[in-house]
Amino acid sequence: MQSPALYYHFKDKQELLGQMAAAMVAECYAVALKEAGANAEWDVWLCTYAQVMRRTLLHYRDGARVLTTQSPTGQMKTQHTPAMTQPLIAAGFSKELAVEAGASVAAFMLGWVSNEQNPAIHAFMASLLDLDLAFEHGVEALVAGFRVKFAALNKTRSRRTRRSLATRRHRVRSS
Repeated sequence: MQSPALYYHFKDKQELLGQMAAAMVAECYAVALKEAGANAEWDVWLCTYAQVMRRTLLHYRDGARVLTTQSPTGQMKTQHTPAMTQPLIAAGFSKELAVEAGASVAAFMLGWVSNEQNPAIHAFMASLLDLDLAFEHGVEALVAGFRVKFAALNKTRSRRTRRSLATRRHRVRSS
């Protein structure tokens, strides 16, 4: 396909790159869902999503740059982000915390892949560590942090609920 033919389908380069980014994200979601399974625990889902996203972006020349330099498309806002956070919300995360966890893991993954796609940085990193294993450890550390945060929030909610119930019982007895 020649360059002028592309602009028959896209108004400009930004729209073309935005659609390429959306296609990469959609591909990642589909593969991650298949690999993790539809009923995966939230932490397994998030780790799998990060691993699949890394592999996908590494597959495309400048994949991380394409994704990080584009504004989110409507499809990314209305379909991809809600789909990516759904397993976390189903596990009891608030929408805000689910987005925070997903965005944190995505930011780590994008930075990592950006470094891997820079030949000089890649060579330096590869001379120091096993890139696959180090990436996995980084994602696991982030997810472990959100596991702790989620547990602490649930404990606080549970304590508030118990206090609220005790207060209601006390009011009923006092009446």
